[in-house]
Amino acid sequence: MKTVVDQQQIDKWKSEHPEGVFRLKSDKYGDIYIHTPDRPTLGFAMSASREDPLAMSETILENCWLEGDEKIKTDKGALMGILPKIDEILEVKAIEVEKL
Repeated sequence: MKTVVDQQQIDKWKSEHPEGVFRLKSDKYGDIYIHTPDRPTLGFAMSASREDPLAMSETILENCWLEGDEKIKTDKGALMGILPKIDEILEVKAIEVEKL
């Protein structure tokens, strides 16, 4: 099922989640919308991923879901596709280490 979200809804989500709202595009499932995970969600997702790498995507989708086709949450191929995008969603910062 393809989801259509208007700009008014996106603006509302952005005001509710100022840390970030994202659209993930899928040919099979259409667009899905999630917000940046909070610290507890991120910690749980990272912990769960130690046992099951797909658990990180599942946890973030489940806890940060805004709108879209729910079937994407159980599609292993889609979860694999989302996993590398997590870094972009989290805006991972480059940190340098200098041995003193």
